[in-house]
Amino acid sequence: MSNPQIQAIDDYQRLRNRNAQTQAIRTAVKLGIIAQLRDGQKTSIQLAEATGCKTQVVELLMAILVTTELVQMYDQDYALSQIGKLIPDQFLDFGDDFWDQLPNFAKTGVSIHDDPAIDKTEFDFVVQKATEEWMQTPIALDAAKVLGIGEHRKGQKILEVACGSAIFGATIAHKDPNAEVVLLDTAEGLQRAQKTIDSVGLEGKVTTVEVEDLNDMIGADVDPNSFDVVLATNFLHTRSPEACRKFFQSVNAWLTQTGELVLVDIFPGQAEGDLTRVVVEMELALRTGAGQLHDPNLLKEMLKECGFSHVQYAHLPSTPHIYGLLLAG
Repeated sequence: MSNPQIQAIDDYQRLRNRNAQTQAIRTAVKLGIIAQLRDGQKTSIQLAEATGCKTQVVELLMAILVTTELVQMYDQDYALSQIGKLIPDQFLDFGDDFWDQLPNFAKTGVSIHDDPAIDKTEFDFVVQKATEEWMQTPIALDAAKVLGIGEHRKGQKILEVACGSAIFGATIAHKDPNAEVVLLDTAEGLQRAQKTIDSVGLEGKVTTVEVEDLNDMIGADVDPNSFDVVLATNFLHTRSPEACRKFFQSVNAWLTQTGELVLVDIFPGQAEGDLTRVVVEMELALRTGAGQLHDPNLLKEMLKECGFSHVQYAHLPSTPHIYGLLLAG
């Protein structure tokens, strides 16, 4: 048998195995097996008794699940992995609810956000991503390193816009205790931010500004010409080019004469992240009305049109290898 034929067989088997793993995860969620493991380690016999399933079938199912990132085995006991424990119950279907809408989207081009027949509360992209903000720590550390926080950038006044869980603001405050960090978000976002600040012992070291609408921050209680850095992360890809332009014009007024705008978002260019990036791009198209990934070169031109004369770009190399940083001054 030739090498191409062997490769084809290997590829086909990998596809079959990935599909089997996916089906096993879906089945374990539907049967309540994952819910049972949330309460602690269990044997296949215990899982079968608790879910009303046949022990032999559960054993086969668990044998597949331990090949995924979701479940681990200790002697005769099964347990959720660390990532399995962190995934909220409502997202354990890994997006089946919205991916089921993909065939209709492919035919009509109408996103879930724009389809009046679909209940938007079940498919809120922003709500889901808020639960994943904890995964941004490696990216925040990359950004702090690129910016030289605590090294050649010290004691600056920094505003994090749409801070959410304030992973980036907290990282900056940790790297440079002399930085003056201000967090801006809606009331809901600032509640998440406060949990992060409290958990890392930064109470009293950051201040907050609340806004009603992140799409209209003109009336925000922010002094003009007062910040050395304005930082926005994961903000651009949920907005149209027109909304991005409006944002650039607004925040430019908040910067000092030598101030800089830092944009951390999803950009192409890292081969390791290509699959993750195109999945995100499809999700944005399927689930949001205006969200899209923006070409950093087009953003550079837009930033210059909005009054920023010097714009630089750098990839942020940490997992998931899809982020980059635009620095505009």
